[in-house]
Amino acid sequence: MQKRTVDRPLLRWTAIAGDLAAVLAALALARWIRLNVAMPFTTGLLPSRNFALHATTVLLAVAIQFFAMMLFGFYGPRVRSSGSLTRLILPAQAVQLLSLTTVFYFFPARSIPRSVVVLYLLLDGIFVYFERAAIRRLAFAGGRRRVLIVGSP
Repeated sequence: MQKRTVDRPLLRWTAIAGDLAAVLAALALARWIRLNVAMPFTTGLLPSRNFALHATTVLLAVAIQFFAMMLFGFYGPRVRSSGSLTRLILPAQAVQLLSLTTVFYFFPARSIPRSVVVLYLLLDGIFVYFERAAIRRLAFAGGRRRVLIVGSP
């Protein structure tokens, strides 16, 4: 199967801004859920003193996401139309999980609860999936025109 790509530099910047928004929204929502909703397999609500969103934690999550997405070619000059988005995003999410757990293992002062990491990665994967689907749709929507040709052969 031939891979179709389209070159749209503006879409690359849109993807970067969308990924930044996905990280911030996923972190904030994961923290909110953990503080306000009792999760299965946990002892109850997470006390707010156990997890505060520090600037370094947010910057670390943003840096790791950009690194993982760049590693798998999400910021290349061309937007791919072939291949399942899920199959493309899952390896980047796995790299994020390994990177976050490694960093938080070696720097326990900046660690966040495991339940928040899992929620963050689930939410981030969902947000990135829908963002990339929208970008893919934008990339291949431009340039299409419907033409009606009237006449005899």
